[in-house]
Amino acid sequence: QKQFAAWVIRFERECANPSFDRDDFHGEGTALSQHLKQVLGDAYRVVYAKPREDPNHKTNRRTEIFI
Repeated sequence: QKQFAAWVIRFERECANPSFDRDDFHGEGTALSQHLKQVLGDAYRVVYAKPREDPNHKTNRRTEIFI
């Protein structure tokens, strides 16, 4: 939970910055989602979704996480 909170705070602070590395941000979000899926197991569905603030949010906007 702390890792997700820090990740969201990072986005809120930096997303308006033109040099914000969105690929890195999404990579970190995907990695956190994969870890969550490993913890929860097959009984839960985990889907990573890009935030609307991302100019490319309609491209590959949702990714289901499998382990």
